[in-house]
Amino acid sequence: MSLTLVTLLMLAGCGKATAPQSSWKAPTLSEFRKASEWGAQQEEEPAKSWTVCESGPCRVSPDWRGGPKIHVATPLAITAVSAYVGGELDEETLVDVRAQFSNELIISLIFEGTIWDLDTSYEAVITQGDLVIHPFQSSLDYDMEVWEEGVAIKLECRLKIKDLDPDKPFWFSATQAVGSQRFEFKIDPNNLGTEEFF
Repeated sequence: MSLTLVTLLMLAGCGKATAPQSSWKAPTLSEFRKASEWGAQQEEEPAKSWTVCESGPCRVSPDWRGGPKIHVATPLAITAVSAYVGGELDEETLVDVRAQFSNELIISLIFEGTIWDLDTSYEAVITQGDLVIHPFQSSLDYDMEVWEEGVAIKLECRLKIKDLDPDKPFWFSATQAVGSQRFEFKIDPNNLGTEEFF
């Protein structure tokens, strides 16, 4: 997991908790608590449970060198990974996280490229049937030290997903504005996360 997600978590503002809902988009406070407890107990990077490759769920660390992949940071994934990095979250922080990230999704596309891939913008979108969701925030970054050869390019997108059907698969795609790169991933919510939660 990138430090960007952890930073977002730490900067999360206070807000009123929403009414409990039984979906991965807007989990109950109890589910957030469980994700925090689980994340703090993990000995290996838990982000791999929310990693999807072009062929489907691949359960690899987001910085694993290979084909393009995405990290699908659901609200509970953010909680679990943050607890893994910094320890179990206290109740006040859990309430803040729930208010900040419910009905949101952060998707990070990671692929091997060159510095020239940073000279263009990317059109990213989630689709589910006729529903089209564009990011309300996105950033492009790179790391030249992750791999000995090639550059790790990361496109991070934040999306409001209130209208997304939580029980059906959806697609995430990203296309270079200039160039031929196009990435497309099918995301099945039932294949994300651990056996305990999404």
